[in-house]
Amino acid sequence: MNTKRLARKTITGGVAAALLLGGFAYAPQAKPAYAAEVQQTAASSSIVANYLRNLVTYTSWVADRDVDDVQSDLFSGKTLATASGLSSAELKDRLVSNFNWFIDNNAATGLSSEDLQKVREEGARQISEAITQPGYQPDENQASVNLKAVIQQRLNALASDVALITNDDIENIDSKLESGSTLAIASGLPQALLIDSLRDLMYASIDNAVGQLPVDSDKVQQAKTDALRQIRTAITTPGGYHVSAQTNEFSLDDVINNRIAYIISDAATIADKNYSDVIQDLQSGCTLAQAVGMSQSDLSIKLNELIDKEIDTAADQNAIDPELVTKAKNDAGSKISDILSQAGYSSSNSNSSESVNDLNAQVDARLKVIVSDAATIADKENYEIQDMVDQGASLATATGISGMELFERLMAPVNQYIESLSSDADAVAAAKAKAADQVRTWVEAGYNN
Repeated sequence: MNTKRLARKTITGGVAAALLLGGFAYAPQAKPAYAAEVQQTAASSSIVANYLRNLVTYTSWVADRDVDDVQSDLFSGKTLATASGLSSAELKDRLVSNFNWFIDNNAATGLSSEDLQKVREEGARQISEAITQPGYQPDENQASVNLKAVIQQRLNALASDVALITNDDIENIDSKLESGSTLAIASGLPQALLIDSLRDLMYASIDNAVGQLPVDSDKVQQAKTDALRQIRTAITTPGGYHVSAQTNEFSLDDVINNRIAYIISDAATIADKNYSDVIQDLQSGCTLAQAVGMSQSDLSIKLNELIDKEIDTAADQNAIDPELVTKAKNDAGSKISDILSQAGYSSSNSNSSESVNDLNAQVDARLKVIVSDAATIADKENYEIQDMVDQGASLATATGISGMELFERLMAPVNQYIESLSSDADAVAAAKAKAADQVRTWVEAGYNN
């Protein structure tokens, strides 16, 4: 299959926007001997500069030619107009029309109609000059790369990527997502294999966007790390990946407070200590670190890792600004530090009746991190456990821990959390019984039973 032609014929607005923002860029591996003699035209607009950087690819699309053939002609000294097989006027008209479509559909909010017209005029002028340059090469000093935009565009196309990887129809994948399935389940592939495949596509997009531009390698690696984390979150999100329109209404403080509410049980789980013994030591005046038998620094690191994962997941699902994520992690770290410095800490000190309006809802929210708890107990990565669970395995099977032992270790922190939510003994007992039934089912039979 000629994948280059397939890609050209099936291009969508999302893919086109990715190119405009710095994705899927053509990155030449060598320049013709006369490249130094080629006069480049500087573009004042970064949008125009990025378009010009991908002009070879766009020319191949509008002229229905293979991009490698166009590039080969350029290396031999031909112009884009000659390489396209079209007249200069026809190629210019098609490229300008293509560029204007991008502007109309992907322009940044806040630009006035006058600003947009200036960008269109500059684009038309730059395109007209570029297509008549022998051996055209993009001005790499003018082009910029928005790696966040590249990642976002690829995440927006996850369902299509999964359909491609599995050789399935996108309509079938979308139908499963609309029914509440996750991309991991909809794909029918082991989660680890799906992650690897999507990672390869994402990394290729990032590498192509960077091309030969002088981008800091550390920034590129960080972008890849962030992208991989978002992929793992996205494929396990019921209904598929989406950017929440309610970002401003979402508070990371709630994520922090919800996790801090069961910090004692988290510490007991991390240290593999009996929850009741930890509570008893705290009541006798010990610090939380002393109660679980760990150094304060080691316990702080482990607790921060847990809450950082929760923050990252929430941020990915709600498109939270990176600066707010960093601030939330710092705030969480400060709260953990304060708690670890307290002798005789009690979780009830940080819980108010105003934050507990619905006991069942609070317990249900707590049970959503059971897979994370099981992974911590088994000393495995979350995705390893999630992969097996998605394929129908029980938590006992996924962790390799006996059902009874795993059940008891999972329920200890859950029970502690329930006790911290209400002073109504009957309500607490009912909530514990309901939670126990649910956890026991997951441990012994899996999530699909």
